[in-house]
This record gives sequence, structure tokens and C-alpha cells, in this order.
Amino acid sequence: MSYGSLQARAAANSIKSNSSNSNRPSVKDSALLSTQLRDSASTFRFKDVETSWNERKTNDVETQLVATKSLFTPHELQVGRLDALSLNRDNPVWIFLILVLMVAAFTWIKVFYARTMRQIMQAVASMGAANQMLREENLLLQRSSVLLTVLFNLVAAFFLYQVSNYLEWSSDYLGTGFGRFLILAFLVSLVYSVKYLILRFTGHLFRTDKPLSIYIFHIFLINNALGMILMPLVIAITFIEPVYAQYCFYTAAAIVGLGFVYRVLRGLWIGLSFGEFSKFYLLLYLCALEIGPLLITIKWLFL
Repeated sequence: MSYGSLQARAAANSIKSNSSNSNRPSVKDSALLSTQLRDSASTFRFKDVETSWNERKTNDVETQLVATKSLFTPHELQVGRLDALSLNRDNPVWIFLILVLMVAAFTWIKVFYARTMRQIMQAVASMGAANQMLREENLLLQRSSVLLTVLFNLVAAFFLYQVSNYLEWSSDYLGTGFGRFLILAFLVSLVYSVKYLILRFTGHLFRTDKPLSIYIFHIFLINNALGMILMPLVIAITFIEPVYAQYCFYTAAAIVGLGFVYRVLRGLWIGLSFGEFSKFYLLLYLCALEIGPLLITIKWLFL
């Protein structure tokens, strides 16, 4: 073999060796490739069901919420859970039926006795309109007054039921659920029936039938207006969140308190407008049948 052929064979072997070494990865490249494979393996998982885009997005958002440091630190708020809590407020069926009955009664009055409803609201705001309504004594007013009285009894009893649950009354006499509502409705009707009989008997006994009849008319007038005003509040208390329901409670309680004070002031005005009405009897009545029962009720509820 000549010297030239030996050089050509050596050159060919050198080229083949260099080509083989260029295709083989270096130690540095192997380490980088191993790190990339390990990172991809930690984030990739085989699953039988393909993960949807929304699920992957939700998981990424939750990971960011946990990993990201809040801009408002330091603070006392702690993350309890990331998913939303469902609002489960189970209302019995009878509550829904009572509310439907109240709305139906109000709708009936609004459709068939709209004029009487306007007269009642005007009479509450004005003594002149109240005296005019009292002088008319039309049959339409008497029919609508029965429905408005029923509406007031339902609304008042249901509001007391909500107050009893809000204040967590525990009494063996009141019971629970629908039985408690029936007892409260009976008590509301009984209280005003007894008051009506006492006023009638007192007027006959002391010969003050006319001023006491006017006062009885104003009692039922203000009660009818309270029933219509409180109905949206008791419906809102039933369905809104407890955080906002307490504001409805305070609003309803303030309306009831203003109605009571307004009724007492009208009673004083009626008593003082009649010269034959004894001031002593007027004060005795207000203390015995208005202020006294109110103080006893407040003590029983809150003390």
C-alpha cells in the first residue's frame, strides 16, 4: 500500500469519527435535557378523561390564589376555602302558602277596592280625611275593612313569628313551626277583640260612646295601614340573606313603634277635642290599655 492511500484512509476515518462525535450529546446537554424531562413529568399526568379547558383554567387560578402573596398584607383575614358556599335556607311549605295568601288578599283589595285603599292612606295622614270617611260609613268601606283586618292579622302574626325565630324564643306554650304561627295569630286577634270590647263597655259605662267609637275607628285604620306597609318587609325577611334581613327587622320595628306613638297621639287629640270626656279617664285608659301592655310586652320579650 502506498503512502498516499494510507493518508486517504486516515482522513476518512477522522471524518467518520468527527461525524459520530457531533451526533452524540455532550454532558451539559444531557443534564439540561434530563431537567426538562423531569419538570414536564411533574406537571403532566395521564388521565382516562381529558381535562377540559375550563377545569385547567380553574386549577391554574386556584394555584395562583394560593401561591400569590396578597397586596394587602399584613391582614387578619385567612383563606378558609376557595370554592363558593351555597345558600341553603329551607323554608317550610306553609310559610310559602301564608305569603301567597297575604299577596292574594292585598291584590284583591288593590284591584276591587283601590279607591278605598287610597282613602285609608289619606285618612292615616289627615284627620280631616279620617272624619270624612267616618261620616260616610259606606258599605264598600266595611267590606274592604274586613279584608284589611284579616291581612293585618296575618302580617302581624307572621312578623311576630319571624321575631321569635330571630330572638330565639324558647317556650313550651308557643310551640314551633306552623303551630307557633297559629298561636300568635290567635293572640293578635284576641288582644284587639278584648280591647274593642273594653272600649265599648267603657263608652257605655261612662257615656262616652262617640269619642271612643271614633278612637276604635282610628285603631283599625292605623292597623290596616300597618298591614299593607309591613307586608313587603316580612316577605323580604323570608327570602333575603340573614345579614340584610336584620335591617328589615329594624325597619319594621321602627314602623310599628311609630304607628303606636301615632295612635296614642290621635287618641289624645280625640279625647281632648270632646269637652265632656274626662281627662282622668283618658289618662287612665292610656296607662291601662296602651302603655301598660306595651311595657309588659317589652319586658317579656327582651328582659
